[in-house]
Amino acid sequence: MKFNVEGEAEMLESTNALIGALIAVLRELQRCRSLIDGGLLSEEAEEEMGPFIDQLHEALADLSESYESRRAAHPNLLTLEQLEQRAKIT
Repeated sequence: MKFNVEGEAEMLESTNALIGALIAVLRELQRCRSLIDGGLLSEEAEEEMGPFIDQLHEALADLSESYESRRAAHPNLLTLEQLEQRAKIT
């Protein structure tokens, strides 16, 4: 069996980038929720945030789909739920 070190390194690098993007989107959604739930925004500002939050949800769906397909090939990766917990912790 031949092991492709460069291929594995590229896969790990792209997986790390994907995980970083997932965590960034999750944190931004949490920040938006905190602002809205905390009553820190005017009603007008909340309405203006709507499209941005929709874009974050779309990005999260796309990233999640990519990550789940990667995870199917590499089951030792964290689950999406575990990544979400990590995003909340730090």
